[in-house]
Amino acid sequence: MPSNAASSQNHKHRIQPFWNRVPDFFLYVLSPTPLILCVVFGALTALLPFWPVYLLLFALMTKYAFEALIRTSEGDLDPPGLAADVFNENFGLVFKQLAIYLITGAIILSLVLKGMLVPAKAMGIAFLFLLPAMTMVLASTSSLLSAINPIMLIGMVTRVGWSYLGLYGLLLVVYMAESNAQGFLLSRVGPQAIFPLYNAVNFLFSVLAYHMMGYLLYQHHEALGISQRIFESESHDPTGGKLEQFHAFMEKGMTEAAKAELIGRVRDEPVNAELRRKLSAFLMVHGTEDDKVKFARYIIPILVENGQANEAGRLYTDLAAGSAGFALGRADHYLALIRALNTMGQGKAAFALAKNIHKRFPKETEVADIYIEMAQLVSHKFSRDDLALQMLGFVLKNYPRHPRCGEAEQLAQTIKRLAST
Repeated sequence: MPSNAASSQNHKHRIQPFWNRVPDFFLYVLSPTPLILCVVFGALTALLPFWPVYLLLFALMTKYAFEALIRTSEGDLDPPGLAADVFNENFGLVFKQLAIYLITGAIILSLVLKGMLVPAKAMGIAFLFLLPAMTMVLASTSSLLSAINPIMLIGMVTRVGWSYLGLYGLLLVVYMAESNAQGFLLSRVGPQAIFPLYNAVNFLFSVLAYHMMGYLLYQHHEALGISQRIFESESHDPTGGKLEQFHAFMEKGMTEAAKAELIGRVRDEPVNAELRRKLSAFLMVHGTEDDKVKFARYIIPILVENGQANEAGRLYTDLAAGSAGFALGRADHYLALIRALNTMGQGKAAFALAKNIHKRFPKETEVADIYIEMAQLVSHKFSRDDLALQMLGFVLKNYPRHPRCGEAEQLAQTIKRLAST
């Protein structure tokens, strides 16, 4: 059995650092459920302009954000759905969060009233710096006392290390972006739309911030002692009891048997999204590099064929990005995956997949599509006009009858013209 240190080292290798997933954080809040709730909360604010309604909506928005944080910390990287338990379980977290603000504010105010301005300012700065830690401790322990315990907070920051400072910087950027977005939008609407629009924007950015905090907990879950949703008992199994044997193996510590059971279930039902997510999360923790690549090679073509290229892209970045052993059998699958990665902002991963693709598929016309789109990428984002012209020249020479040859020629001329100015 590997040592705890080795296990921790392997796990950190498998889970991407949060700073490598910034584009995925934004895609998270642009998923259907957060967008639907954004519209619903904004509409209800407009239709029911009463303070009790505002307070209720604020509580529901905060509860959903906490649910996003908790589920992310447990390894579930998809937004919570619209099930009732998302909003009515652990609702006390909302009031405990409010209590943190009230308690801290009362202490700072009392210091100010006593003329102790320097301690008040110091406590205000400490509160702002430790607020993400307070939120994460509250979400992971459900304890108000733990969330305001300086020893607990400093312990969390110490165990997480420099990652906490990185997260704090990203959160500052998020809140500045929220303020700018609200200012831009509110200056262009009438008075009646101001508060609904403010609420809608605030909800999306809150979910984004809480998801980022949850991912930091997920990345460092071993150091912080947070269990993973993939290993929960059968009573929490959203697959309808299909993983009973898997959970039995996990409880006995039979990881290899559990892995085989879960892989078998996914092969029986490859379109079952919940099973796929569980296997992906399991492999990120316990799978070898070979396990992850094999699963990616098997499931990505199925996802592409079912019109789920974006999910294929996310799975690729989690399990197989940069692996020399990853390969697909069809050029059109490569094209769909590369496009998805490019859309996700994973340009380097897309370019790595496209490199020398013509050697693998010398007769497939999708190669021309891939090289034209990669030429646009490397020219616009990487400032590598030489590579772009090389790929476009290859397309024009080897695929003269391809429908996009005119586009390739025009793009090459544009790059040359801009380079000469």
